[in-house]
Amino acid sequence: MNRLIRYTLLLLSLSVWTAYGQTAGTSTEIPPAYTYSADSLAFYISLHHKGEDAKLSALYRWMTANMKYNVYTTFESRNDIYSEEKDVRNTLKTRSGVCRNFALVFKTVADMLDIPAFVVEGYVKAEGTLMTDPHAWCCAKVNGQWFLYDVTFGMGSIANNQFTSNPNMNYCQVTPIRMLQNHMPFDPIWQLIDRPYPFHLYDKSSSLPPASTEKAINYNDTIRAYTRLTKVQQQIDVNRRIKANGTPNPLVDYFLQLTQSNIQVYKGQEIYDIYKKAIKSFNQAADLYNEFVHYRQAKFQPEKEEKEVNELLDASNRANTAAYNYLLELAHAPEEYDTAIRNLMESVKLIMARTEKQKEFVNAYYKASASKRKSFFKDR
Repeated sequence: MNRLIRYTLLLLSLSVWTAYGQTAGTSTEIPPAYTYSADSLAFYISLHHKGEDAKLSALYRWMTANMKYNVYTTFESRNDIYSEEKDVRNTLKTRSGVCRNFALVFKTVADMLDIPAFVVEGYVKAEGTLMTDPHAWCCAKVNGQWFLYDVTFGMGSIANNQFTSNPNMNYCQVTPIRMLQNHMPFDPIWQLIDRPYPFHLYDKSSSLPPASTEKAINYNDTIRAYTRLTKVQQQIDVNRRIKANGTPNPLVDYFLQLTQSNIQVYKGQEIYDIYKKAIKSFNQAADLYNEFVHYRQAKFQPEKEEKEVNELLDASNRANTAAYNYLLELAHAPEEYDTAIRNLMESVKLIMARTEKQKEFVNAYYKASASKRKSFFKDR
C-alpha cells in the first residue's frame, strides 16, 4: 500500500517578509484548557465572539501570540502515514510548527466554526524578489467574501536562524489584491480574482503587473466545483490549472511534481478504500450466510417463519452484491492488485452460488408438508 507523500513547506529565511506595524491587540487570552484541540478552540471562540470576521480575528490573534515557528524541524519522516488530524493535534500540543502546520490549524478551526476555509500553497516575494522556498497560508469566505490569512507572517520574524515573536495583524483578513502584492498561489483559483496573473508576468514585476487580458473566470463557481471532486480529481484539476497559467518557475515546477505524485498516491488510496469496502461487505455476507448454515444444522430449530429465514439469505445476498459492485469499480486497477481482487471476487461468487442453492432448499422445505420436512435434514 502506497503511503501518503508528506511534505512541509518551509518558512522564509529572511526577516524582510514581515511588515511591522499594527500589533495583534489584547484579545489573545483563551483559557489554556480550550487550546489543545481544534474543536475546543472553536467552541470557546464561538461562545465569546459574534460574527465570522470577529471569530477568525480572535483565532488569528491567539495563534500569532501563542505559536512559535520551529526553525529547525521543517520536514517529517515519510515512513509514517500522514494524518491532518494528527498534524493539528501535534501543532496545538507543542505550540510550534511551520507555515503549513499553522495554516492547517487555522483552516481546521474555521471549518468547525462553519466558515469555509482552505489551505493555500504558493510562494512569496520580498521587495520584488522571489523567495527560494514555498509557503502556505489560508483563505476563508467571511460573510460571503473571500479574505486571506497568513498566521506565519503575523507571528514575527526570522533572522540568522532565530525566530523572534512580534505578533501583528498585518496579514489578518487581507483582500486578494493586497495579498497578491507578495503572495502568489500555485493554483491560480486561489488568487481569488477574475483574471489571474500568469506566473511569468507576476515573477518579472516588482509590483502587480497589468491586469490579464485573458477571459474572465468565475472563481467562486470553480471553487464550488472543486469541493465536489474526489482527491484524485482535485489533484488532476490543480495540475491542469497550474500548467495553463503561464511559464512556471522552479518552485511551481516542484509543486507540479508533487501534485503528479499525489495523483498516484491518491489513486492507490482510492483503490485501497474501495477494496476495504468490498471486504467489509463480503464479511457481512459471510457472517449472515454462516448464521443460516448454523440454523440449518440445528434442523431449523427453534422454528421460524419462512420470511424470516429467507431474510437471512437475502441480507447475505445484498451484502455480497455490494461487495461484487465494489470490485467491479476496481476493474482497471494496476496489475499489482490483480491477485487480491481476483481472489476476493471468487469468494464473492462462491457465496452467491451457495446462497442461491440454500434459497432453493428453504423454498422446498416450506412447501413440503410438516410430516416430510424432517427428511430434508437426512442427506442434504
